[in-house]
Amino acid sequence: MAPSSSFRERLEHMEQTRNQRLSLLQAEKEVQANKYQVLQSKLSSVRSIERRCLKLDHKIASQHVVVSSLMAEIDRLSYGYAAVLQQFRFVHPICRQICVHDKISCVIV
Repeated sequence: MAPSSSFRERLEHMEQTRNQRLSLLQAEKEVQANKYQVLQSKLSSVRSIERRCLKLDHKIASQHVVVSSLMAEIDRLSYGYAAVLQQFRFVHPICRQICVHDKISCVIV
């Protein structure tokens, strides 16, 4: 006995629905694959930016070392200048007294 026409129509409708669902699933799969590619590209960009940031952090740290070294040198020179100035202030009046006492023409600042 042959299947009835309503049964065949029902089977055809089910087959059509199945094919539509498969088509939708395939389209969704392609969309997900595209999203994955976009995310991979963004992740790659983020990693590249992170590497650049690390390099800049390293460069900043190196410059901090240089600045600290220069600050230490400035402090050392400033201390030396203060010591020499103190000696000058001590010796200057003595030199003036010697010049006056010995009646020497001295050019003393």
